Amino acid sequence: MRLELKNWKGDPVGHIDWDREAGEVSGPLAARVLELVSYALADGYVMTDPYPTAYDIGAEPLRSARDLALILSTDWQVPPELRNALPPRAKNAGRSPSRHRLLTASVATKANPRASPAGRQWRHGKHLVQSIWHDRSCLPCARAGG
Repeated sequence: MRLELKNWKGDPVGHIDWDREAGEVSGPLAARVLELVSYALADGYVMTDPYPTAYDIGAEPLRSARDLALILSTDWQVPPELRNALPPRAKNAGRSPSRHRLLTASVATKANPRASPAGRQWRHGKHLVQSIWHDRSCLPCARAGG
């Protein structure tokens, strides 16, 4: 299945060809998709919109429309072919930061081994995150006991 990928402005940026049965992607953006898949597998989850909602990822994300849609959503708009595979929004998703608490250094360090020594920065995929507002649905915090 060919999936046309668009940036957040809606401009086409390329495509991938996804073979669900084989669990493979090819095409001009396949290397970036495989990089994102490796991050998701290493972490066991994907953090995506509405930030900072975390979703568990299965062992074979390239065989799952849901997992692939979540992974693609970290860099691009989800292609129409995969939008119905996205999980419903969490009950508390998108609330004001005043209703959430700031991720603490100790939780960030326990939650993500790629955290900085100070624990105030950590990697979300390829991006370095400085701070993040979240609630109890945050998987990294739940795993760290936060």
